[in-house]
Amino acid sequence: MASKSYLRSAGTAVYAPSEAHMQNKMIFASDIWVLAVIIIEMLTGVHPYAGRTQLETIENIKKGKMVVPLPDYIQGELK
Repeated sequence: MASKSYLRSAGTAVYAPSEAHMQNKMIFASDIWVLAVIIIEMLTGVHPYAGRTQLETIENIKKGKMVVPLPDYIQGELK
C-alpha cells in the first residue's frame, strides 16, 4: 500500500491550505490548492479568502469560505 508523504508546513500563512493550519502538514495536493489561490488572485486582484486581518484570512481558509466570487469572464474548467 502506498503511503502519503507529508511535510511540515512552512511559508506565508495566508497562502497555506487548511491542513497546514489545522494539522501542521502539507501534501502534494496542498501545492495545487496554493496554485489555485494564486491564479484566482491574479485574475481578480484579490485573495479569494481575504479577511480584514491575517487571522481572519486564516479562519476563512480553515472554513473553506471564499469571500471573492469568481467573475463571469472565468469560464469552463477554470471555474
